Amino acid sequence: LADQTSYAAVANTPLRIVKTILWVDDNPKNNSYFVEHLSELGVRVDLAESTAEGAARFEAKKYDSVISDMGRKEGPYFNGSAGLDLLKIVRARDATIPFVFFSSPQAIATYGQEALSLGATAMTSSQTKLFGILNLNEAKDRA
Repeated sequence: LADQTSYAAVANTPLRIVKTILWVDDNPKNNSYFVEHLSELGVRVDLAESTAEGAARFEAKKYDSVISDMGRKEGPYFNGSAGLDLLKIVRARDATIPFVFFSSPQAIATYGQEALSLGATAMTSSQTKLFGILNLNEAKDRA
């Protein structure tokens, strides 16, 4: 499953203004440059390091988009499909919020079809494509 498959679906989605993002990743340092760039564009990013923490944040606040990695260490164990667990929780509460997987090509190949069938908006391993998926090209004009 290639990035283009899921990216094409996003191209037909109406543009949404993204001002708040929930980003769930057990290793947020890996995304610090991108999070800083989003902040410079006026986008507030709330970080969560586990499915439980992400679900609690999602329940407590309204977001314009959700980004998640696929696999993450939760407690003492690694859960290779933790992102799918979060997607199910989010979709049970909101069927329309954009939910994007930012994960390794291997995780996308392994879990991509299931993620799409559960309602993922898109998935990519590229920061450049993630930027496009979030429709942030005009973000400075909208801030």
